[in-house]
Amino acid sequence: MNERGISKQGLFATLPPEWPEPLLPAIRAQLAVHPTKVVVLDDDPTGTQTVHDIPVLTEWSEAALRAELQQTGPGVYLLTNSRAVPVWELGPETRFPGLPYVVFPGNVGGPEALQDAVQKLKT
Repeated sequence: MNERGISKQGLFATLPPEWPEPLLPAIRAQLAVHPTKVVVLDDDPTGTQTVHDIPVLTEWSEAALRAELQQTGPGVYLLTNSRAVPVWELGPETRFPGLPYVVFPGNVGGPEALQDAVQKLKT
């Protein structure tokens, strides 16, 4: 193992050259001919810091997705592993209709996340 590391110049020398022309005009031209909505799926809440002027959905029910996909914007950002844990209710086909519940994976949020979800259930 090389303990000296690599210099900044050495690292930059390994990268491909900068793209010779701006890509944004070409992307916009393609979208004008073929209107397409870009859907970004991301499981890291910090990823939303890299985008702007695009809706971010932390809850994406069928109704929310349908409404967003009907908007005219160029895309939507779906946060798949959010600290905003959604609360659902059991349907009429169940033994306890209307009972609120949370699907709470172990890797969502910090120590206070479960407490926050319980508070949502109380309101």
